[in-house]
Amino acid sequence: MTIKTRVERAASAKAHGFRYVKADDVAIVSVVGERPNPTVSLTTVLHACVRRLTPLLASIDRLDVRRLLLFVATPFWDQPNALARRAEIWAREDLHWLPADAPRSPTVHIHRSDGSRIAGLARIPESALMNVAEFVRKNRAAVVWLSANTDLDETRVRALFERAFPQGESQVDWASVTDAIAGGEDIVLRISGGFDDREVAIDAFMATWLLQTLDAASSDEAG
Repeated sequence: MTIKTRVERAASAKAHGFRYVKADDVAIVSVVGERPNPTVSLTTVLHACVRRLTPLLASIDRLDVRRLLLFVATPFWDQPNALARRAEIWAREDLHWLPADAPRSPTVHIHRSDGSRIAGLARIPESALMNVAEFVRKNRAAVVWLSANTDLDETRVRALFERAFPQGESQVDWASVTDAIAGGEDIVLRISGGFDDREVAIDAFMATWLLQTLDAASSDEAG
């Protein structure tokens, strides 16, 4: 079975129709896959998208050393019990695919007036890209980052939490997340596609200058 995929690129994600992107200098590379009929699983389509994304990741690796990072948080507990207060983010059943030797932050407990949550950050090997993509597709409170910064300490987890949920949202605030990468060197991946959707998309947001650098490097290799 052939899964149709396409790649879309734009120097300005905002101008390309991503309304939640506020900065003009945030670019987008999207890999979009379409299932031919409803019997084809979204996981199958996502596999095709991940394969199409691989050359982009290889290009990024040649420019600099960037690591694949997973940031994840739980929903709020209004009145956390003793078990919830001792909960470990990495004990979640839906993270069982995470390699045992994958570096990870400690579980960070976030306490606010409207409730408590736990969060963490893990470094993911590229061999687990499909697993992390499927996890993030199903979890609205998770983000995949590509970054040269390999710190996994509590300070960074808290900073990412405030960026992802600036107003205490239950889902990632993509306007805030994409605004943070404007002009920088990090790349953030958004994976979307719900059970009744026809398409799956992997959107790679990055600074416009970084996309231009990637395009220039690809042109040099082709020449």
